[in-house]
Amino acid sequence: MTVLQSFKDFAIKGTMVDMAIGTVIGGAFGKIITTLVDKIIIPPLSILVNADKFDQLSIVLRAKTASSPEIVIAYGQFLQTIADFAIITISIFVVVNMLTKLKVQASVHRTPEEEVLIEIRNLLKRMNKDD
Repeated sequence: MTVLQSFKDFAIKGTMVDMAIGTVIGGAFGKIITTLVDKIIIPPLSILVNADKFDQLSIVLRAKTASSPEIVIAYGQFLQTIADFAIITISIFVVVNMLTKLKVQASVHRTPEEEVLIEIRNLLKRMNKDD
C-alpha cells in the first residue's frame, strides 16, 4: 500500500470527517459564546462593580513615576476569561447531555423482531432456572 493510498484511507474515514466538522462547529460555537459573554453578560457585571469595562479592572500596586513604569495587577481580563470558560463548559455539558438523552431514547425503540428475540431470551432464562 502506498503512502498516498494510506493517507486517502485515513482522510476519508468517518472519524476524520466527524472531527473536521466538530472543529468547525466548535469554532463557531466559541464565537457565539464569546459574544454572549462580551455583549450580554459582562455589561451588567461592569455596572455592578462600577467599572467602565469589566476586562480593564485592575489594582495599581505602584503608580507610574518618571523613572519606573506603573505596576498593575490586571485581573479584569482574567475574570472575563474565566466567565467565557465557565459558560462554554456549561453550554457543552448541556448539549452533550441532550445528545446523550436523544441517543438513549433512540435506542429504546425496538423493532418487532428485537422484541420477539428478547421474549425468547427471557423464556430460555426461565427454563434454565427451572432445571
